Amino acid sequence: RNQIRLCVEALEAEGCSVFRAPKYNGDLFAEADDVIGSLCSWAFESSHQVTILSSDKDLMQLVTDSVVLVRPLEKDAQPYGPKEVETKLGIPPNLVADWLALAGDSSDEYKPYPGIGDKRAIDLLKRYGSALAIFDGVVSMPDLSSVLGAKLAESLVAAGPEPARKALQVATIVRDLPLDFERLTG
Repeated sequence: RNQIRLCVEALEAEGCSVFRAPKYNGDLFAEADDVIGSLCSWAFESSHQVTILSSDKDLMQLVTDSVVLVRPLEKDAQPYGPKEVETKLGIPPNLVADWLALAGDSSDEYKPYPGIGDKRAIDLLKRYGSALAIFDGVVSMPDLSSVLGAKLAESLVAAGPEPARKALQVATIVRDLPLDFERLTG
């Protein structure tokens, strides 16, 4: 905690704006991702361009024409716009939370559906459009089995939509925290 305090003090002394995650949804604190998501929304509404510097794949859901992501640990770290995210993941940025809701995220320590990894989650999203659409009742077992195989399709249907709903809550970045971004323009 002392190192964080010293870092924040040094950043503020250099004139950087430091935002702290406020309480959100009762007694829980928002995460740094949510502060970044809210900043991206404010920047869009204010016609600003944003570059996010992070290796966190969750943040790819924030990428738009005015928000790019640079993953500094990648060789030749290049900005990811919407096309680059889709090339890298196989899905557009607006489906990243759904992808994580099906495949899980080891860095956030959740795995909603055993046996559903990145590739199968992408296949499901390409076929059905969202994590919850798989459970809409319109999807037939033969169709789902053609994507996953019979055994995994049965397992997914038996687990139902609740793991995806819970994972979507974790994976979806909040974009409307009550933060004072106006100090950035002052």
